[in-house]
Amino acid sequence: MSHPTHYTPEFHEEPDSWHRHTVDEGEPQAEHGGKPNNFLLAIAFLASLGFVAAVILASFLYFQKHMTSLRQERAESTVLSTDFVKYRDTAQAALQDFSFATPDLARAGTVMVPAEEATKRVIARYGAQK
Repeated sequence: MSHPTHYTPEFHEEPDSWHRHTVDEGEPQAEHGGKPNNFLLAIAFLASLGFVAAVILASFLYFQKHMTSLRQERAESTVLSTDFVKYRDTAQAALQDFSFATPDLARAGTVMVPAEEATKRVIARYGAQK
């Protein structure tokens, strides 16, 4: 079952005017880029390297700032503390004024005394015992 080998025949075009050099072209010119300027190549390399470093640094700083703001917004937020602040302020106000702790204590006639007044009374009671 072997098949005979097939080859694509080579096709040679006649050279066009670009390949033919004539006398009216004048003297041959020096090749382009045959002698590179190493100083300009080094400057181009360093400029490219600096640009890449600046883009990486800018991306890093943006990411850090963005993540910090997200972290502050989600994890370090004071939104959940509003209930606590209300409770704390209510408790502080209750400690600063005469009040009844519960309706049952109010019916029994037991009054909550402000913290400073209670402290003075306790100190006076212990001072009188000596």
